Amino acid sequence: IVSTLLAGSALAQSASPPVPKPQINVKTDAVLVKGGPSLGDSDRVRWDFYKADSAGGQSDENVGGAYDATFEEKIPPGKYVAVASLGNITRQIPVEIKDGAVAEVTADFNAAQLTVVPKRSADSKEAEPQARVDVKQGATFSDSIYGSKQIFVPAGELALEGRIGPARAQGTVTVKAGETISHDLIIPSGVVYANAVYKEGGKAVETDNIRFETVSTEETLDGTRETLTGTYGVNKLMQMPAGSFIMRARLGKVMVETPFTVTAGQRVNVTVNLNA
Repeated sequence: IVSTLLAGSALAQSASPPVPKPQINVKTDAVLVKGGPSLGDSDRVRWDFYKADSAGGQSDENVGGAYDATFEEKIPPGKYVAVASLGNITRQIPVEIKDGAVAEVTADFNAAQLTVVPKRSADSKEAEPQARVDVKQGATFSDSIYGSKQIFVPAGELALEGRIGPARAQGTVTVKAGETISHDLIIPSGVVYANAVYKEGGKAVETDNIRFETVSTEETLDGTRETLTGTYGVNKLMQMPAGSFIMRARLGKVMVETPFTVTAGQRVNVTVNLNA
């Protein structure tokens, strides 16, 4: 009997005490659309909790946050403004945190996943990596991407503005919350390489002192032409919109102009005869 009691006592002493569960008083979640699936354990969502000011708005005092849609934490009781961010979409949610209770905060981003595919021409097979596209919705949302990239955008109509060097294009796209879509933006443009010769069929210009400028074919009221782009040296890549233009070459005191045309999605080689 004594040995049994001792064994029982030893087992009781060696048993590990239960590990206390971590105490939390705030849990978050985030969805793309109301009633939709949770974004889950995702670092695409950023949460921050700011103390509320006297008017109930967001103060500058941040008491905690993390990159996680399902953020759990214990923070001092009080009134806060929870700020959830998904890309460049932000939601502000007033919340009061109390001891002994768990405040559950969910951000509905009312958003979609949009991939903009900028192309030089409608029949281009690949996106143009040099293209920049600005995506905007009124004064409340804006984002910028280079090449083809997926971003989160608010539901509704979005304005697109694409550029490749001096080439420009605008468009719109309408998205619904929760969907994933791809949209092509055509920026009619090509590339131009300029060279020069001293005379027709003669020696090629090789100096980097030569200046090439692409200018519009139409003159302004004061008799000048708009310059679109320019470079020093021969055979340098210049981005250009599709259309008709003039290549202006300057070397020393010699200046010559040669008309040329750019076709969307094509490379153009322009050779200027300096006759000098």
